[in-house]
Amino acid sequence: MLILKRILSFNFTHVVYLVALYLVTHDAPSLILFFTFNKVKSSIY
Repeated sequence: MLILKRILSFNFTHVVYLVALYLVTHDAPSLILFFTFNKVKSSIY
């Protein structure tokens, strides 16, 4: 439970990057998808 609390108190963007990193290590095309998403996001905002 303490570990879960620590993860939840973590910065949200940090968690997103960790999840993205996990996906990337398991599935290479998601890296491309992630960078594409970042490019689109930065062009919108």
